[in-house]
Amino acid sequence: ARAGVEAAGNLFHHCTFTGGEYGIKTNRTAPGWPFLLIDSSFSGQRQAAILTDEAGMTIVRGQFRDVPRVIEVPADRCEQLWVRDSLFERISGPAITLSDVKNARTQANLQNVICRDVPLLLSLRETNENVRGLGSSFVVRDLIHGLQSNN
Repeated sequence: ARAGVEAAGNLFHHCTFTGGEYGIKTNRTAPGWPFLLIDSSFSGQRQAAILTDEAGMTIVRGQFRDVPRVIEVPADRCEQLWVRDSLFERISGPAITLSDVKNARTQANLQNVICRDVPLLLSLRETNENVRGLGSSFVVRDLIHGLQSNN
C-alpha cells in the first residue's frame, strides 16, 4: 500500500499504522489549520512513517518503531513541525528530514523525545547538515531548528 492515510484532516488520535510506504502522506489541510496527531503509533513503513509538507504537523505522544524515517518533508517544501513526549525507536535513516531549510516557514521543535537506536536524528536536505544521535539511547529535551525567540 502507498499510505494508510493520504490528504489527512486536522485531528487524528489513537491510530495505529503498520506497513506500507507511508503511514500518513499529507500536505496543507483544507482550512490551513495545523494537523494534530496524538497518541498514535507507526511501525514497518518502507519510506517514512509520515511524509508531510505545509501541514503544520503537531505530534503528541507518538510512537515510531522500525522505520527508515519518522518524518520526511519532500524536496523544496516547508513544514512547521512540533513533536512532544514521543518515542523514536530503531530508526535506520535520519529520523527527521527537513527541506527548504532557508525558508522562514521551515521549523522543527522537539521536546521530550526518547530515542533508542537512532543514529541520525535530523537531516537538512539542501545543506547536508546533520544532527547525530547521542549514543544508543538518549532523550531530546528541547531541540529547535528555524525561527526562535530570543526572550
